[in-house]
Amino acid sequence: MSIWALGINHKTAPVAVRERVAFDPAGMPDVLKNLRALDCVSEVVVLSTCNRTEIYCTADDRCPDLIGHWLEQNQEIGRNDLEASLYSLENDDAVSHTMRVASGLSLVLVLRALILTFNDDARRNVCNTDSRIGFVDVLTTGTGCAESINPQVVLIDVEGQEAIARATVVVIGLGGLGSPVALYLAASGVGHLILVDDDQVEISNLQRQVIHDTESVGLSKVQSAAQRCQAVNPDVKVSTHVQRADYDWLHKQAWFNTGSEDQGLTLIVDCSDNAAVRYAINDVCVQKRIPWVSGAAVALNGQVAVFDPSQQDAPCYRCLYPSLKDDALTCSENGILSPVVGVIGTMQVVEVLRLIAGFGTPQHGYLRTYDASTADWQRWKVPARQSCSCQSGSR
Repeated sequence: MSIWALGINHKTAPVAVRERVAFDPAGMPDVLKNLRALDCVSEVVVLSTCNRTEIYCTADDRCPDLIGHWLEQNQEIGRNDLEASLYSLENDDAVSHTMRVASGLSLVLVLRALILTFNDDARRNVCNTDSRIGFVDVLTTGTGCAESINPQVVLIDVEGQEAIARATVVVIGLGGLGSPVALYLAASGVGHLILVDDDQVEISNLQRQVIHDTESVGLSKVQSAAQRCQAVNPDVKVSTHVQRADYDWLHKQAWFNTGSEDQGLTLIVDCSDNAAVRYAINDVCVQKRIPWVSGAAVALNGQVAVFDPSQQDAPCYRCLYPSLKDDALTCSENGILSPVVGVIGTMQVVEVLRLIAGFGTPQHGYLRTYDASTADWQRWKVPARQSCSCQSGSR
């Protein structure tokens, strides 16, 4: 017997094929029984969402052929359509793939709901530590409890986590704010990070820019950050630009050409300390109707704001700050308590994940401020100024 992972996903199959292969949750018990009835299969788990259908099982070497044939008949899909999209992985490759899916897709809930092992003492809870060794035990990371795989599962469902895995997020500025933002986005499973900064790492940065270390001094900040992000999550795609993000440069980027459902820019995170860059981000995002998350921190204070130009009558950054000078923003000139940038950067990531996965209450159009001297947060509604160009449509 071998461990197998077979399936299709948004990278291998178009929507039409994924819809035909996907299983109706109401019929899942019958699906599992039918799969278990195949001569080659011992244990089986099925994961089926709008973007991914995968079958994980312990089976003999007939598994790919028999399950492929079963899918053709059960889902009434043509052999050519299925074979062009179906992948099969065995043993180490299957386990590695499954762990990546479990880390990024909240597979724990699916395991709880769908796993059937069909021994006489089967249908056991997946957290039963005295269960026999098999596919389920591989998934439980040696603890006997699948809940140890991914705590993020508690808050974000499979569809939300898949949206995160498909997302393309631009992080502008890899300093104090960009450090926690980039690290947490990589750890959260964002599929593609685009890192933009024109600066190099200096020894004085290390007090607050925790993505860098002494070995990074002299490197470009985007190169240093990319290395750390991929060390945290080797599956994240990281693109880097040693570049100041002015309006002309941003406007030319292909990210804004959204293309198909699986491509294109999802949102931007502003982690700069430069007013001109913030206005450039705002103006391009308003024009392209791309949401973005703004963060700022200086001394003992910080703020986070979410702007989503796709929403009707939404305010923009210019509604909040019609005119802002750089000397009001820089940490180097005004000082910063290093944990404050961690607090604000972490909150920016929360808002990014909220926008992508759709959990909780939308926060677009609100400004939240933090005062480290009192540990107080305040929340303010940002009104759209009718005189602002975001309301008139002119840029």
